Amino acid sequence: MLRAATVTSMEKITRVSGQRLAKGLIGELNRPPNACWLFCAPQNGIEELLAGIYDVLRIETIIGCTTDGEISNRGLTTGTAVLGGIAADELHFHVAVAEGLGDDGETAGRRLACALPPSIRYVQLFSDGNLKWHSLDSC
Repeated sequence: MLRAATVTSMEKITRVSGQRLAKGLIGELNRPPNACWLFCAPQNGIEELLAGIYDVLRIETIIGCTTDGEISNRGLTTGTAVLGGIAADELHFHVAVAEGLGDDGETAGRRLACALPPSIRYVQLFSDGNLKWHSLDSC
């Protein structure tokens, strides 16, 4: 079984709105997710929002970032919080962090690869938006 869903909150970012998002996601998936992605506008209260989500889901695998626009099955919104999740019987999720992507992407990529188990087949990367692109002429 594999199910994926997103839920959107246009409420003020609070612990209670995080709890509502988490309950809504469970309702969409018909069970708690194995992993979650949170995207929201950069505003005060994000820690409380995360705490509310954790209150309900009790899941450590919540990743995401702040945005300038959030995409969900409702389309593109701004100033909202979008919680996406996957419920799967046979998928396993791992989270790893490698700092310094903007300064030295190759070294950060190697650290990230070493932090993940060899069985990983898909990587989703969130950066701080300060990546320095290098010319491919040197390849």
